[in-house]
Amino acid sequence: MNQNSSPSGTQTGWNGAVISGSLADGVTARLDSASSVEDIKVGALAAVDGEKMRFLGEITDVSLATVDPNLGAAPADISDPFIAKVMLGTTAYGTIKIAPRIVFDKNTVLAGSEYMPAKTVPAHFSQVTPATSRDVEMVFGSEDTHHFWIGNPLDMETKLCLDMRRLVERSNGVFGKSGTGKTFLTRLLLAGILQGNAAVNLVFDMHGEYGWRGSAATIRI
Repeated sequence: MNQNSSPSGTQTGWNGAVISGSLADGVTARLDSASSVEDIKVGALAAVDGEKMRFLGEITDVSLATVDPNLGAAPADISDPFIAKVMLGTTAYGTIKIAPRIVFDKNTVLAGSEYMPAKTVPAHFSQVTPATSRDVEMVFGSEDTHHFWIGNPLDMETKLCLDMRRLVERSNGVFGKSGTGKTFLTRLLLAGILQGNAAVNLVFDMHGEYGWRGSAATIRI
């Protein structure tokens, strides 16, 4: 269980507003004075409420910014807690960068509308918040006969599921550095495919990572 998650499946609370960005480079949001950059992690999911669309994306960067370029050369005296509080969120503030991935039509999102790939960006000052369990379920579905639970999004308790019927319709690959869990994830996918009766698996297990029977058998042609 993630200790930083709320019971509803939402990440630790924070808020922000879009101040710049592009579809290619991602959207930049300024955090409000009550939000701490230390509560936000790269890889977590964020939601942006635009004028017409609700965007769901991944946080790709967290940074510190200031409105006064001279602040670094001549730091203010923040020994007084009141001065530090005044400067935080006004002169100095935090920003996050979000890569929009998916959009929902806000007029029909409550009715379970289909999501679409993001091909635009939200307007200036659109509100940015952590993604909710509802956002994740609308994209990936809820655990059932055909939706197999493979894990949880970063800092969320929400179950991340894959539709095994859709998964086997296309070619797939599991890639990553040594020790990142490729074998474990592949085992989960194989188990989900079998559990949902989605397909038959043929595994060439040269290193004995997926089974133990027949490890000493000799194949004769």
